[in-house]
Amino acid sequence: MPISQLNKIQRHIRVAISCGDAAGISYEIIFKALRRFIKVEHSVYFLIIGDWNVAAFTLKHLKLNLKLLVINNEDEIDFRKERVNFINLNLIRKFSLKDAGCTNTLFGRASLKSIEKACKLIREKKADCLVTAPVNKKAVCLSKRNFKGHTEFLAKLSKTKHVAMMIAGQRLKVILLTRHVPLKRVSALLNKRDILSAAKLTSDYLKRFFDTKHPKIGLCALNPHAGEGGLFGKEEKNIIAPAAKEARKRKINLVGPLPGDSVFVKAWRGEFDAVLCFYHDQGLIPLKMLERDRAVNITLGLPFVRTSPAHGTAYDIAYQNKARSDSFYFALKKAVEMVRNAKKFN
Repeated sequence: MPISQLNKIQRHIRVAISCGDAAGISYEIIFKALRRFIKVEHSVYFLIIGDWNVAAFTLKHLKLNLKLLVINNEDEIDFRKERVNFINLNLIRKFSLKDAGCTNTLFGRASLKSIEKACKLIREKKADCLVTAPVNKKAVCLSKRNFKGHTEFLAKLSKTKHVAMMIAGQRLKVILLTRHVPLKRVSALLNKRDILSAAKLTSDYLKRFFDTKHPKIGLCALNPHAGEGGLFGKEEKNIIAPAAKEARKRKINLVGPLPGDSVFVKAWRGEFDAVLCFYHDQGLIPLKMLERDRAVNITLGLPFVRTSPAHGTAYDIAYQNKARSDSFYFALKKAVEMVRNAKKFN
């Protein structure tokens, strides 16, 4: 192959995609999003990691036309033949409509193997970023105890100590200080160190991956009216406000604590580049209400770009051709955009 052609291929962005849970809508949204993405973006290649038996069933059952190069390992990757290479894990040997919407231990194990293989490709410089399709936590936990989610699993795989979850729409970006924990535990989990860590991660990511020159971050209060001077709770006075003050000393523009019933309006109007929130629903209710179809999950702190759609496996509509692929499409788009911005930043 001519050197010019090889250099052209090497300049392209290579996106690894983990297939997620076979019983849900993961394969469907991947293929639908790729068909749309490939038409408008010509400088991106894809490495899908999953099970070909499930993929073939999905393509045929839903009548989706997508060209794939099916291979058995990473040594066979060849983007000269097709822009989409499908690495077959060959773990799920049989698949039918009877499997749709059913929690399955094998499917949970295959989900994890897909993620692990994708991370291996990134470590070996064979992929530039990762987009993960939804997994079913119950199915995964049947094969691996104490699985909390993609964020924690990827942090462990990459040996990353400090990570944070950002959910980004077109106009809103929220970062969750706690994720999948009971609401009654949130207050006990709050500490100044974690607030400062999340604020720094957010500021750094906004600069490097979102091309934001001077990030301004809103800090949401935990209690109504930001605690009302201690009448409705002392977390703001004792933990949150001191953390914000310390962040500003460190040249991180963290503003707050601000009441939850006003900070998102300010962010929507463009006064903040992101909002730091203290629990799952505090950040996700406003974002998903306003930008559900565009919402993208981004893991901050990893040594590589990772995005995913901001929804689950949707067992109830699996293999019915009802799944919308918008969020996965924007996850692809955001991953590519972040890689490009990082190259400019460096």
